[in-house]
Amino acid sequence: MISIDVYTGVLRNHLELTIDSAISVIALLSDVDSLWIATNSGLVHTNDSLSSSYFYQQASSGLTSDHVTSLYSDNGLIWVGTYQGLNTFSSVPFEIYNQQNSGVFDDVLAFQQDSNNELWVGTFNGLFRFEAKTGSHTPFSIISKSGSLIDHRIMTMATNGEEIWLGFRRNGLQVLNTSSLKVKPPPDEFQELEVTKILHTSGNRTWIASFNRGLYMIDEGNVTSYLSTGGLDEKSITILFETIDQNLIVSSEQSIYRYEQDSGTFTPLKFEFDEIEGIPLILSVSQNLAGDIWIGTKDRGLFIWRVSDQTSSNLELYKVTASPDFNLSTIYEIQFDGNNFAWCSTQSGIL
Repeated sequence: MISIDVYTGVLRNHLELTIDSAISVIALLSDVDSLWIATNSGLVHTNDSLSSSYFYQQASSGLTSDHVTSLYSDNGLIWVGTYQGLNTFSSVPFEIYNQQNSGVFDDVLAFQQDSNNELWVGTFNGLFRFEAKTGSHTPFSIISKSGSLIDHRIMTMATNGEEIWLGFRRNGLQVLNTSSLKVKPPPDEFQELEVTKILHTSGNRTWIASFNRGLYMIDEGNVTSYLSTGGLDEKSITILFETIDQNLIVSSEQSIYRYEQDSGTFTPLKFEFDEIEGIPLILSVSQNLAGDIWIGTKDRGLFIWRVSDQTSSNLELYKVTASPDFNLSTIYEIQFDGNNFAWCSTQSGIL
């Protein structure tokens, strides 16, 4: 690949497209400060100086085919035609922070933004605060004003005003005041608790899910254990989610419940998973702006409980069938952006 000055005819830059097999350039697309190159061996993205490049291929990026036939740009989207279908590509700038370039521990499990818009990162080796000016991460042990955390394995985090609640792998939880940089000791009830999720709901309640002792609720300082009272006979709770209409969804890996606020009870939602016998492992629950509830599973893909079915109490779920590979995907997390697009983290990356 070469770049030539049209006024002088002088060769400006050169890019060698190297791969195991011979490459044929089929189409070019200039977009802002970058160049897209369609080839018979994948899609190439390079800058306008041809100084760096990246290959997108079917095996690594989800292209429907490595034989790219056409390219088109439309409002920030790159349309990519191949012999086996049409793809869209949206360029999003990502920066990588790791132990080598910013000091943060590489096993990141949770992060939260505090009331001062500072970002805190929970890892399997402690808590870090991101320093935006330097692009580095400061360990909490350096800036702490009230001693160290009781456990360095942070599994989950939740912001509540000036506080960030930290849930640990085995030693319960602590509450960090991000203004004073002091931590509160955990309540006695949470010693040796294996925390999986923390949720502050609109009713000024805090819900704590655990892997070994079920579900807890804190209301005005009073702690309720639903496993101990028999209110919810599930020892391992992995998901807490508050819906748009302020209903609480609670889930183990194989059962989903809805909390009935009037009665204070949990109603099991015995869903029918379309085209699947039995119940898959449930890993994630989310909701779009229309009110549809999305459920991510292990090795069985994505399901939707549509608003119309919620209204009629129909528990049959609609299965998302984007592609044969997606049907067997593991959906670890689902988030919706301001345009109501769903972002899913899977075993094959982000979709």
